[in-house]
Amino acid sequence: MPKIVDHDQRRAEICDAVLGLIARGGSRTVTTRSVAKATGWSAGTVSHYFDSRDELVLGALRRAAELHEQELGRLLADRGLAPMEKLHLAIRATLPIDERGVALTRVFLDYYADAANCAAVHAEVMRCLVRWRGLIERLVEGCKDDGSIVSSRDSATLAVELVALTDGFALHALLDRAFMDRLVENDGIRIGFLDDTWHPIESGVGRVS
Repeated sequence: MPKIVDHDQRRAEICDAVLGLIARGGSRTVTTRSVAKATGWSAGTVSHYFDSRDELVLGALRRAAELHEQELGRLLADRGLAPMEKLHLAIRATLPIDERGVALTRVFLDYYADAANCAAVHAEVMRCLVRWRGLIERLVEGCKDDGSIVSSRDSATLAVELVALTDGFALHALLDRAFMDRLVENDGIRIGFLDDTWHPIESGVGRVS
């Protein structure tokens, strides 16, 4: 009897291997041969699922976004967390605090760089950004509803600013670990905002542990 192959699972495993290569050495290290070596399968098997390097890179980006959204979806569904706790945990999940966070940050920053020169990557990155901003907007709305964010400005604008700020944190933390050390206090992250019209941090609320 021929072996039954779960093709979706195999595609996911190939994409995970690509993400590992990007996290360690950037997208320049991604070739059909290097992915085949990382997965233990033949180059022909890899090419059966992704017929070019560009398809490999795009497939891995979609996989990274899928994994990120799954994690954040679980966070949103947790009824035991207050909206502000969810917001801070969502931010924490995108920062290079641990090995997983470092890998994720390297992957997405590498794609941001590629997006400047590749229309297909740019379109996919923009889809990720739109979804990410939308999720943060929902969290901000929840914080407004319970009073932990006090602002007359619209939630969509606050979400765009917060996502951009988080990306900036991630980039600087990746380049300068001392920067991240200053954000982390007792295994929690302290996030301050300079805009006096936005006051999301109340006493005892703004820390994520």
